[in-house]
Amino acid sequence: MKESVGEKVSRNTVAWLQYVNTREEELTEKQKNINEGVMEMKMMNKDRPGICYSNISLIKKALLQNSENILPYHEILLYVKKNWTNLNSKADDIKGIVDLALYAPKSFFYEVDEGLWGIKDKTDARLNQIYNYMNPIKIPLKISDMKQRLRFYESEDMLKQLLLSDIRFSQIENTPFWILSEWIIINNFVYEYIFNSDLIGIDREKVVERVVQLNKLDKDKIIFLPLFDDRFSVIGNRVEIKRMMGINENSNVEQEVEVPVEINEEVGRLSYKIINFIKGSKEEVTTSQIVMNIFQITQNEPSFSIYSEAIKDLLDVVPEIKQVEAHKWTYSEDVTNLQIENRENVYYAVKNSTPTIKNLKELMDQVHPNSRHPINVTSNDTKKSDDKLYAYHTISYYDRVKGFFIIPKGLIEKSVLFRQNNHGKIMIQYEEFRYEWNWENNGHKYYFFGDGVMDFFADYLIEPGHKLSFAIDNQIMYLIRVHKVGFDERYASEQQRYLDIGRLVEESKSVNKSIFSLMCETLAIHPSGMHWSVLLDKIAEKRTTTKNTVTNLLSRNECFEQVEGKKGYWRLSISKLSRYYINEENQEIVEPVESGKKEENESLKVVRKEEFLELLESGVEENEPSDMDIKELQQLDTDILIQQIESKLMEITQEETKFKESISERVHANFINGNISAIEELYKSVEFNIKFYERVRLLAQERERKSEE
Repeated sequence: MKESVGEKVSRNTVAWLQYVNTREEELTEKQKNINEGVMEMKMMNKDRPGICYSNISLIKKALLQNSENILPYHEILLYVKKNWTNLNSKADDIKGIVDLALYAPKSFFYEVDEGLWGIKDKTDARLNQIYNYMNPIKIPLKISDMKQRLRFYESEDMLKQLLLSDIRFSQIENTPFWILSEWIIINNFVYEYIFNSDLIGIDREKVVERVVQLNKLDKDKIIFLPLFDDRFSVIGNRVEIKRMMGINENSNVEQEVEVPVEINEEVGRLSYKIINFIKGSKEEVTTSQIVMNIFQITQNEPSFSIYSEAIKDLLDVVPEIKQVEAHKWTYSEDVTNLQIENRENVYYAVKNSTPTIKNLKELMDQVHPNSRHPINVTSNDTKKSDDKLYAYHTISYYDRVKGFFIIPKGLIEKSVLFRQNNHGKIMIQYEEFRYEWNWENNGHKYYFFGDGVMDFFADYLIEPGHKLSFAIDNQIMYLIRVHKVGFDERYASEQQRYLDIGRLVEESKSVNKSIFSLMCETLAIHPSGMHWSVLLDKIAEKRTTTKNTVTNLLSRNECFEQVEGKKGYWRLSISKLSRYYINEENQEIVEPVESGKKEENESLKVVRKEEFLELLESGVEENEPSDMDIKELQQLDTDILIQQIESKLMEITQEETKFKESISERVHANFINGNISAIEELYKSVEFNIKFYERVRLLAQERERKSEE
């Protein structure tokens, strides 16, 4: 029967109205999601299968890391980046995902303080019954299940809003099921265990028990959800994995991964653990093994590729480590490894630290002619020009933060100052200004350190990469002239800085530091910056402090500067690092000098006297001084210098008596105990001192004889 025109119009009208109603419902739902900040794009990535969360759920899980459930904005970004399964997402994509949830018109989150975010309603008492029901049974529930089992009379939409706004609940993406945010889903751990054990299947309870034991997990906080994960199939109590899925068979596929700077710095802080892990292995080590053993991240976790890329970038600049093939590393025995000596009395030297590197002699003697990477501790070379000796050293990030550096080898060979004792002070001239620098022989290597070094660094805004030249005149041995002669970009590179960060972390074992020093130390190993609240937490782990103290020190000292574009974040300005700082009461404080040896506190005049004594003994004839030398010498008061020498000779003579008495007591004690070898060792150790006192006594007698004449 042919349809009439009226019937056709009526039918089309009904169909159109149905379409319009359906479309309106879709648009309404879409607008509702936008208002709530729910991310609609799917997070599932077939290269990384597994359970994933919405952006709101991820932010809630991030906030759970903090006891007060508040985090800096950029910490939230980092957490989402590390747990976002779509690896192709760039930093701007992650920012958009997070901003959509935080800044939505009906967002569940709010800015608590400067750059700090929290959730508006942490917990809703109306949901306590649901929480108490779900927690012990460890089973995901749909909203309809909650209403039916627990007799909730609110509408499903109302209950969904309550769950979204409560930090205790998270929704499994692309499903109607909800779980507790505090639960740790162990699907990745289980998959790795079954895959690496070459099993086809295993009893569900047994595999959970083994995974918990191997990974030392809290059994009350874990949940295994194979039915929500495409990688698993479940037959009764038996669990099997689908090996064609996951990344194990696709590990050779190179994928460009964007690494956040915070993760590069985290890897840098653990650089020495990574190097020692490779060194301690008898076989080649894969990047996967490093990620899993050092960072406890399994191959199926979204952040695995990020950490793998960061580790590769780091190891590329370590001379000791060689890449034998893609993602495989080995330790080269013919390259000396840096060994850090951790001692309880090591202190953080924002100014005069003493080095604690055990094998510096090996490192300094090691030559890498074909290396394309600079080695932080070996940047010295020398040359002669115009009857002067020039030596060079390039300042590394480590040097600048610690406040000491290795003395160029040429200075040691040329100057008599470094031969008489193992420590002392010396005058450094830069342009028209002079500084006193401490020096010390520690482990057969010589170092400059002390207040004068830090003052010089701060006054001339010395940065990592600055190359310094050191010039000694043949006639004026007590004065060294320093110049900035260039800038080496390699030493200022991020990867070299990350290695230095690892060294700083290894040496940061001291106690009794000022709040200022602790802040400098913490920010030095987080060079991209840190939110003041996180910095406060880090400092509070070591010393009792307050928000006011930390924020006042940040705002009143020019070595701390705010990070542009990151609200509430501060960084350490290395070039302005100084031993002077303004405390919370607006008073200028000078960090006290800390020294391992009493003799290091002697004045510069002692160094000059020691040099003068050595010249008298050796009979070295001075060359004809230049006009500049004469000008320098005219600044000295000869009579005062002679008086000081005589006074010092008398002091040394008195010290000789005390020295001999001390040695006699030790010899007597060892002789009674029959420890002859200890006496022999004692003689060897003090032989130089005995000869020194002998020479001083002869000089004093000669001086007295000439005075009488």
